[in-house]
Amino acid sequence: MEAWAELAGRLSETPLFPVDALSALLGVLAPVLVDHPRWREIVEAVDTAVANTQGSAAAAERARDRACGLLDADRLREALHELHRAKEGWWSGDSLRGALLIMLGISKCYARLNLPLAAKQYALAVAGAARSGDEALRDLVPPGLLAAVDSEYVSGAWCSALELLDVGMIAQDLLVDETIDDAAQARSEQAIFNLGMLLRGARTLSPALVPRVEEVASRHGALDPLRRVIEEADDWDVETHVRLADEQLLGRPFTDLGTERVLRFTALGVEWRLRSPNDYYHVLAAERLAAAAQIMSVDLADDDLCLLATSVEIGVQLLDDSHVERDKAEQQASNDGRKWIVRLTPYESGQALDPEANFHELLTVLTVIFLDLSLLSTTRYFEGFERAMERGLWHKIGSGRPYDELAAIVSEDRFEAVLRRELEPPADPVGGPLEPHPELAWQDGPGPTYSKATAREMLTNRYAQVPAIMRRTLPRLQRDLAFRNTVAQLRAAGWLDWHLLTGVYNVLLQFRLAHAGLNTREALEAPGAAEATRRLVFTPEADDEPDAAMDAFSAAGLRWGLKESIPSTVTNWDLDLRSPYADYPAFERLLAERYGYWTDDINHDDPFPAAHLRAA
Repeated sequence: MEAWAELAGRLSETPLFPVDALSALLGVLAPVLVDHPRWREIVEAVDTAVANTQGSAAAAERARDRACGLLDADRLREALHELHRAKEGWWSGDSLRGALLIMLGISKCYARLNLPLAAKQYALAVAGAARSGDEALRDLVPPGLLAAVDSEYVSGAWCSALELLDVGMIAQDLLVDETIDDAAQARSEQAIFNLGMLLRGARTLSPALVPRVEEVASRHGALDPLRRVIEEADDWDVETHVRLADEQLLGRPFTDLGTERVLRFTALGVEWRLRSPNDYYHVLAAERLAAAAQIMSVDLADDDLCLLATSVEIGVQLLDDSHVERDKAEQQASNDGRKWIVRLTPYESGQALDPEANFHELLTVLTVIFLDLSLLSTTRYFEGFERAMERGLWHKIGSGRPYDELAAIVSEDRFEAVLRRELEPPADPVGGPLEPHPELAWQDGPGPTYSKATAREMLTNRYAQVPAIMRRTLPRLQRDLAFRNTVAQLRAAGWLDWHLLTGVYNVLLQFRLAHAGLNTREALEAPGAAEATRRLVFTPEADDEPDAAMDAFSAAGLRWGLKESIPSTVTNWDLDLRSPYADYPAFERLLAERYGYWTDDINHDDPFPAAHLRAA
């Protein structure tokens, strides 16, 4: 690989080198070599050389071949990178059909990664480009629309699936001859299966929707056959429908009913919940943001950004003249998960959104949210973000026209005709399980700033400094029988001695701050208060200080004290807490699984030598 990297770097100087043979070899070996750190550098240089000698279409063909090998090896993220490269190489003139077929493959990859809104965006982009392009491309409209139906069905947006299915089947009837097109026949069969499940579900879960589903089924000659099949099938009650959806799909049936629309997905340890009013334009904006977040999650997975395993709840609103630029992403107070209000430029029917402005708005909002989720320094975060941009993040989020224009193939009239806001979803839309695809699991293992040497140094300092600061309280606690029993209880629960010392220290610190008059916001804002607080934090107890009450050092008190230390422990690892809100559960999980929080220790003198002796 080192030799190939050197060769790739000299290809521009050696125009007679048979680069096509090397490119073909890389295609064969892609599943084996894709994890090598020089892989992408070599591939990009070889593709550039192929494009220079044979044209961009030839380079795109090589990228497609590598993608096929990676898909066969179930390497979906890497295959996606190659498919996007192929799409860019073919996105012109005579090669546009190839680009659209590649985009259908991209849609399927996102679907397999459990990212249905990204899959829907690319499927609709195929339909949109084929509809507005050359007459010879019109046969690609139905595959795009019906692929989007599959994404909506899997995610539980069954009202949307019904309307897209109707449009897709109409397009197929008009544009494709199924008698000579086996692929079209297979699409029709899948669409009719989806329609049958929608009818079966509507009968049990939302009977008011049955007339609309039957109208669509009748229009496509499927109503009577579907009725016969449903009559012969086992009856499913509401609980069975919900249980099977939780087991097999990514969302519960008819989650797009109700006054509020909720979009859910998970990737890289983050559970996303986007909420909006369930009207046409708010839903388009929410789906636009969700699709971009899904696409961005895939690209950021290539770097360890030290993301928190937490939830992100976003209330999606439409931007109006009363808002300014900074209002687009507004963080809300929360110490358990992240909460945001996001305001997006609204789509207006018949009016084109500016693709560049649309991309920059999405990128700005999502960059702010991902930056908050990352604990890397701002510099290191943006280094990873820049690498994603170099890999083509900008054109991946774009995919042609803005999302709302593509999704507007289902008109506002069709959307509103279902009266979805007047009906309640049959089950809690956020109650089902969410499982990330293994390739988008939370990045665990040692954190990017972790080292055993740093851990030893931090522990050595704790065992030396904390007892010295508690020079009067620690001996009192060592003699107290109730406290010794508390220590034994917490040790049995997995606490190490430095956890105990940290908990005791923080309880004592609060008492000392109160005695010094530094325990209120007003006091801390007074001149010199911050410096006085810093001095007290590291100053050993004085002989004339009052004694803290022993009952303050209960198990509950120590748990509080240890919890309060978590943000400072995070920052001690050269990690950056940019948000003013401490997400304690996510911080503790990060420390536990990536920074040895519950396992790292060193040899030390026992600070509580009699704690193993419990009272009779």
